[in-house]
Amino acid sequence: MTEESLQSRFKAFRKQRMKAVSNRQTSSTSSEPIRTPEEAEDLRAQFLHHAHKYCGVPYSRKHHKDFHESFPGLYLDCCGLIRRVFWKDIDAGFNLGPWNQKYYFEALNDYIIPLEQAKPGDLIFYKGVRTGKTDQTIVHVEILLENEQSLGSRYSGVDVREHFLFDSSSWSLVEYYICSIDSWFSGILKQFPRSHKYFIPLFSEKSIFFDETEYEDAESDCETE
Repeated sequence: MTEESLQSRFKAFRKQRMKAVSNRQTSSTSSEPIRTPEEAEDLRAQFLHHAHKYCGVPYSRKHHKDFHESFPGLYLDCCGLIRRVFWKDIDAGFNLGPWNQKYYFEALNDYIIPLEQAKPGDLIFYKGVRTGKTDQTIVHVEILLENEQSLGSRYSGVDVREHFLFDSSSWSLVEYYICSIDSWFSGILKQFPRSHKYFIPLFSEKSIFFDETEYEDAESDCETE
């Protein structure tokens, strides 16, 4: 077999594979749930279970010298905690992007609900003004628990908090939003167009299926508390 025919066969295989993955991603991030309500609630329970196991993991190398004995070398900031559970511990049926709490909020801002309707596992987003700044932005995110407690990573590390409202040393709270993540547990993730900074490419740069036109700076930019 000639080199030219091998290249042609590979190009055909690559094209077919990319189309198949694209179709699978589209189906798993469509507006239609891929789980029953019971299955979604089970995934919610898994999410909470796994998030709790990271209690004690430090926030960042800057604020902590010691590691958690079960997770040596691991640091988790506020958005890193949520991303870790979705990437490593549960199968939501979609690829959660690598960005920070602003991305999570933009992906969920169609599901803002009052506190009275919220369930453990829903996300609390904090809009604030950073010290020395004037613009308002989403500065922090935590996981809501029962009795208005929360689970989140602050400068002290990942822990359960007695109340989700608190005073930060680096920003002033303007308002908070609680977003239901029933859609995520049902397998639905809001997708952004190719031109949007939160567009999620199908393949990593190391993949033979990588297409550089799929990328729009999909890098992590988690911010501090």
